[in-house]
Amino acid sequence: SIFWETGGNGVWGRNTMVANTHDNVDSAKAPALGLGETSYLKTLVNGPKVLTYWRKVATEADYDFLDFFIDGINSDSATGTVGWTKKTLYVPSGRHLLRWELYRDPASPVNGTAYLDQVVLSDPNAGVPVILDQTGNRQAPQGGKTCFSVTAFGLPPLTYVWKRDGVAVPNSNTPVLLVDPVPAGNATYTCTVSNSLNAVGAISTGAALTITPALTATNLATAVDNTQLTWGTNSIASWFPQTTISFDTVDAARSGSLADDAFSTLETCITGPAYLDFAWKVSSEFSADYLNLEVDDFRVDAITGAADWQEYSLPVPPGHHVIAWKYQKDFSATDGLDAGFLDQVKILPAGYAAWEALQFSPAQRSTANVTGPLDDPDKDGVFNLLEYALGLNPNLADSHLQPVAVRTPTGLEFTFPKNILLGDIKYIPETSPTLSAGWIPLTPSDTTGTGDIRMMKVTVPFNAARGFVRLRISKP
Repeated sequence: SIFWETGGNGVWGRNTMVANTHDNVDSAKAPALGLGETSYLKTLVNGPKVLTYWRKVATEADYDFLDFFIDGINSDSATGTVGWTKKTLYVPSGRHLLRWELYRDPASPVNGTAYLDQVVLSDPNAGVPVILDQTGNRQAPQGGKTCFSVTAFGLPPLTYVWKRDGVAVPNSNTPVLLVDPVPAGNATYTCTVSNSLNAVGAISTGAALTITPALTATNLATAVDNTQLTWGTNSIASWFPQTTISFDTVDAARSGSLADDAFSTLETCITGPAYLDFAWKVSSEFSADYLNLEVDDFRVDAITGAADWQEYSLPVPPGHHVIAWKYQKDFSATDGLDAGFLDQVKILPAGYAAWEALQFSPAQRSTANVTGPLDDPDKDGVFNLLEYALGLNPNLADSHLQPVAVRTPTGLEFTFPKNILLGDIKYIPETSPTLSAGWIPLTPSDTTGTGDIRMMKVTVPFNAARGFVRLRISKP
């Protein structure tokens, strides 16, 4: 019932080799491509729908990609050697173009390919639970901690039941499962999501928990200077502590020795909101082998080539999250030390004190009238507490980035940024007919943004000759 179109520099075709199918019958296969070429497979659908499909790719990692687009917006991407993986996405109301595209880099030495199977469009109005996303495999020592999570869609309320090797985990009724402490033995975790329309529920793909030797984890914790966190590393090509190369001139963790098209991962579980502060370094083949930073299996940053020690600060959103450093090699060649390094890992609570430590040098923090909430070291007329709340730089005159008020035909529209990680302050927009009269609190709406920074908006209608609006930041 779906009309398909294929084109580009080659056309997708039918594959009947069972080893490259997910349903053991057939699949769609991308064509062989020349350097710099692409091939697409696309269709038009009417939403709302829940789209489910399975994909498999074998390409040069970080150069050649199988991308999926909804109306030109990249919604899924795979590169390297990735086995059959199930993806579930929500397609909103209206007419939408779905497009899978295989791209080969202009200098790629590998003629990779991609497969697509079991594409299903279901009606979300039926309300039955559908698992849209889930975290992958984990490594942790016995007695440590790690976490798994799922994202589901369906008629609320949804019921979550996590299982370890098929046995229900007590008190596991949330989308995020914190495994603390990690029990003995490798195991597979799944989550069943059900509701009143489907008591059987949707079941997530099994995610493996591999036990890391405690001695290795302990030594790694010492090497990265954080024994409060639980550390895990893959059993093949494990990260290891060493004293030759470090940020603090003492010791650091180094990724394991790898063959081509392989990776070495070091990971830990962090509960937010918080700031993760660390130093990292890589010595690798430039733009081919990377040290990736991942949050819940999503890459948020990477370094490559001869990148010396760099300090990095990552905001961690509320909840339990797995943070991973993954050294990833492509199909061929080696350069430099062929390794990634990690040192000086610190967890700072999300709050003004953590922000102060990140923004100001030790010399500034020891100087009067510089780092206090009501100080203004950059002399831009914005106190540090406002700089903190609005995500500004207290060492740079950037007052032009303050909240904005715009006159509209119906009133005054006032927008401002809000960092949802900051639980130690309150954002209170207020209005008053005169500067001397009492200020009335307003209720803002979340207009844009899905990450830590949200743009909030309030509209003050014209009901007097003049009026004023302001943003008040207060500490509870």
